[in-house]
Amino acid sequence: MRNIIAHEYGKIDLDEIWKATQGDVPNSCLHWKRSWRVCRRRTSELRYLWRTMLMTTRKPATVGEILMEEFMQPLALTQGALAKAMGVRRKHVNELCNDRRNVTASTALILARVFGNTADFWLNVQRRTDLWNAMHSPWERSRIDRARPLKVAA
Repeated sequence: MRNIIAHEYGKIDLDEIWKATQGDVPNSCLHWKRSWRVCRRRTSELRYLWRTMLMTTRKPATVGEILMEEFMQPLALTQGALAKAMGVRRKHVNELCNDRRNVTASTALILARVFGNTADFWLNVQRRTDLWNAMHSPWERSRIDRARPLKVAA
């Protein structure tokens, strides 16, 4: 059975990476792209742990940054022109660009239709930002640390 994991950059065949490194993996981790690490078990069997966005130290790009740098600037769109194409007020686009408004499902659908991508793209950008903010906010962190797992009856 092949060890293949889905990754944000596509599928990664971990067996091929293991062959390339010939078992010479550092004790802490082997960095491939940015989201996973390889650990060694006593049985010489590989165990692959998925590193989630909660473990990253770099803040992910926000909706406003992606909207401005990846979509509006290359197309030479102004906020007013984008607002007209989206059918919303210019204030709505301005708040998105300045990260003062979150992307909702309806806004994601509108952006997907305007730029020809998927609503999942816009919602995932928002989700990554929300997760990072929750994990790096002291108040939210204390709330998370207070939570206890449920005990399951056998």
